[in-house]
Amino acid sequence: MKTRRAATFIAESPFPTRLKPLTDAFASPKMFALKIGRTKPIAVIAQPITNRYPSTEEFFFAMLSSKNIVCFIVNPYLKFYNCNMSCYTECMKKNFRTITLLTALFLCAITTACSTSIKNQSKNLSDAWWKQEAIYHIWIKGFCDSDGDGCGDINGIRSKLDYLHNDVGCDVLWISPFFECAGKGTAVDYNMHGYDTTDYYAVNSLFGTEEDVLALVAECHERGMKIIFDFVPNHTSSAHPWFKDSIAGKNGKRDWYVWSEDGKGSNPMGASPAWFYNEEAGAWYYAPFWEHMPDLNYKNAAVQKEMRSVVFYWLDRGFDGIRVDAARYLIEDGSRSADSDSTHQWFADLHARIQKRYKAPKVMLGEIWLERRRDSLEAYFGSAEKPEFDLVTDFDTGRAQLGSVLIGASSLPDASYENPHDIKGAAYAAFLCNHDEYQSRLGSVFGNDYKRITLSLVLAALRPPVPIIYYGQEIGLADMNLSGDIRHRGPFDWQTAQKLLEQSDSSIRVLQKALALRKQYATTITDATVEDLSPNRGQCAAYVLHPQDSSQKDMLCVFNFSANDFSEYIFTKKQKPLSVWTKDEMIFATPEAEGAGLVLEDERLVVTNIPARSAVVFLLDQ
Repeated sequence: MKTRRAATFIAESPFPTRLKPLTDAFASPKMFALKIGRTKPIAVIAQPITNRYPSTEEFFFAMLSSKNIVCFIVNPYLKFYNCNMSCYTECMKKNFRTITLLTALFLCAITTACSTSIKNQSKNLSDAWWKQEAIYHIWIKGFCDSDGDGCGDINGIRSKLDYLHNDVGCDVLWISPFFECAGKGTAVDYNMHGYDTTDYYAVNSLFGTEEDVLALVAECHERGMKIIFDFVPNHTSSAHPWFKDSIAGKNGKRDWYVWSEDGKGSNPMGASPAWFYNEEAGAWYYAPFWEHMPDLNYKNAAVQKEMRSVVFYWLDRGFDGIRVDAARYLIEDGSRSADSDSTHQWFADLHARIQKRYKAPKVMLGEIWLERRRDSLEAYFGSAEKPEFDLVTDFDTGRAQLGSVLIGASSLPDASYENPHDIKGAAYAAFLCNHDEYQSRLGSVFGNDYKRITLSLVLAALRPPVPIIYYGQEIGLADMNLSGDIRHRGPFDWQTAQKLLEQSDSSIRVLQKALALRKQYATTITDATVEDLSPNRGQCAAYVLHPQDSSQKDMLCVFNFSANDFSEYIFTKKQKPLSVWTKDEMIFATPEAEGAGLVLEDERLVVTNIPARSAVVFLLDQ
């Protein structure tokens, strides 16, 4: 009786010097010792063809013997290389009959051995850690240029981690898309936005390499910081190989995108056309964001699987979560092109898969651009039994906050939104400005008025939603003198940052203290119920944060948005009788408000000596 000979994975090994010319040709090869039955171990080199999450049909491997190097690339076009690696011939179609039994055994063993390991993960994270943090959003191209080519890069971010962690006080980074994209350029006025992906598994060469990205992740974790990446699942670039194959009807990619015979249908984002005709395909493709960013077809199971693989590929390498771009528009259900049931289902499924796969809690932040539609917005949290996003963007809060400081009168009661109390880990995430056409940068709104810039930053830090600080916000960076959203994406001013760091009362230093306070009283602030004490359009605003834990103290936050100093400002209590509060303790004040005080009376709160454009925070005790 013949005994079946099994392929056994032995160990990963360093590369012999004599193989360096061969291994240098690949981005991240691995070498393994492999044994077939009782034969001597055979060296094997394995390399994912697309640097993607591996599968049995997408591995390069080389079998090395004393005489020959035989290399197989298994992909839609099977390639055979000759022994000296100097030339190759291509088979027109995949033909697994040409793969010998021995090769098949290697393929099975290598696929198992080379499965992407989960590494570089954060340790000792608490559940829902994101609710205790502030998120710093980095537009990579504009943040810090490490090599002098005029373009910010990954190593530039690495060089500024101490600034972000120690000086600003942010422990979570969100980096803009770093994948290879179609529109690339280093000029300041060139809008390399990165949402036109051409390869989800490759790093934009202007930003660096995958090794740079992994080093950034590791160095964040060494500091106790977390980092999330911008995931762009809705569409790719029209230059993506998938779309080219879809046009040509090759490699099973025809249905990877949304095609129509008549191109009829409206654009969910406005009056611009959503359908574009392709002559080669003889059909219309759906691209509501831009003609050169066609939508993927999530009714195709292969697309769903592929995009989950993108998420796992980068989370496996240590990222602590994802920010999902354009989440509302993922799947079209008939005439419903936004907020469909299928979209909600897909994200709930992805959330469940992520939770199951990783020991360390990972965060899902959804970009849900909805204003004054709170029920539709809150739906993206899902439910306690079936959660979707942990964090959901809140555009209403940012408008109310910036508007209050700008007009010098409170509009906070218009947007006193609490985080959901019935879904574990759920919270809103709000910003004063961002990379899109939302609101102008603080420096453009307030000029050099650093009191109002600082007041805006403090207000954002001391409301229940998780604050997202767009890079440069802490120094009052202004928009560039350009049109369109590129004006929000200009170079960071490091000279200004250095000057502000040298001033104890600067916007950076005050923000640092406010974020430290937020972290110290994280549950009080993020899980609180909010009681507004002031009417709309009052020159001063006050609100009480009532913590869910009755053993914690209430927190009173007071803001003077006006240009006037007040020796006293009276707020009327709306809920519990004031007699329950008999003690107060000032725990924070902007520099000019350190002399402020609080008088507790039966029916009202009296704040004394509160200067113009200032803020003060008290703990209230019984």
